[in-house]
Amino acid sequence: MKIALTIAILLIAVIVYLRIDFLVGLARLRKQHQPEIQDERHTSTFLLATGEDFFEKLFADIEASRHHVHMIFYIFKEDHIGTRLIELLEKKANEGIDIKLLVDWIGSKLSRKTIKRLQEAGIVFAKSHTPRFPTFFFSLNHRNHRKITVIDGKIGYLGGFNVGDEYLGRNPRFGFWRDFHMRFEGDGVQDLQDQFFADLALAGINNQQKKSDYPVLEKGPHPVRFFTTNGTVLESLLLERLKEAKHSILLGSPYYVPGETVQEALIQASQNGIEISLLLPQKSDHPLVKEGSMGYIQRLIESGVSVYHYDQGFYHAKALVIDQSFGWISTANLDKRSFHLNSEMTCLLENEATVSVVVTRMLHDIEISEKLTTQSLKQRGLYSKAKEQLAGMVSGLL
Repeated sequence: MKIALTIAILLIAVIVYLRIDFLVGLARLRKQHQPEIQDERHTSTFLLATGEDFFEKLFADIEASRHHVHMIFYIFKEDHIGTRLIELLEKKANEGIDIKLLVDWIGSKLSRKTIKRLQEAGIVFAKSHTPRFPTFFFSLNHRNHRKITVIDGKIGYLGGFNVGDEYLGRNPRFGFWRDFHMRFEGDGVQDLQDQFFADLALAGINNQQKKSDYPVLEKGPHPVRFFTTNGTVLESLLLERLKEAKHSILLGSPYYVPGETVQEALIQASQNGIEISLLLPQKSDHPLVKEGSMGYIQRLIESGVSVYHYDQGFYHAKALVIDQSFGWISTANLDKRSFHLNSEMTCLLENEATVSVVVTRMLHDIEISEKLTTQSLKQRGLYSKAKEQLAGMVSGLL
């Protein structure tokens, strides 16, 4: 009896400690980091919606680089495509190209041997958001979720693709992988470069920037803005945009655990006659994430929102379109982690020509997906509902 009581007291003490650790770390983050919407840029944009397109373009741009390649990835695996990219970066470094690679401390799967190889080739390598005291538990959860590449200061990438074979549809569990990544040429790339150097400095690498890092950039036909968040204000920006909708809202995300504020905004918009479609994956790549979304989804459907499960593979795109005239492509998911914890970056698309490309792709994916109904959700078993209850208890960390 005494042993059981001691264990219970220790367990409660650990839970209380972790809660205090998390809240203190979160308060410090919100005090230190202020969000920033960049000035309007006029660039040339290209939507990449398959892993084949993304890696083909990325590898070709790196191969053609003449000055530098700067990269941030949340996940970087040492599998087939990861090894190919590592070999290409080494090759370019040996040609005298300045290569800098920043990966998330948790998301990176590179071995010490490979990291040493990269560094011996002259590549600047660092890990972002290394856990540290006194708020160790919070720092474990505060991840750099950005995926940015800048090549010669003139070409930039931002979106959902990481480095791993699954993003090419090579994981039999998930099959085809749908994702959105934007490729930029010219004006606007300087904002991605700024963010890269800011994240590199936070990782403890204070390299002096060179003139070649910021070349003169040509303006393009597509107005965009970049929006950087570090666990702050992304939810507020989303709410502002949702309230501006007059006719329709299209949403795509691999995860939907938004919290009550965004949830109620969507329900209210639907009740006001706004046509809303939400596209999510049928499969799940993380424990409890799908279960964490089910209660939200049921209420959305009951309020008139059309919710679809993409069952042609895995859906990982992070997109928003309002009235087919405004959109965004982001590294952020529709979940509490992206809203309140992760370091993210979003590209705001501000003209119909650019947005129409995203709309076309999303509508195609909706057409080939399964529309959920209240009847289908009611068929969930007791085991699934029990997992949903557990997911609700830890929804802020899903």
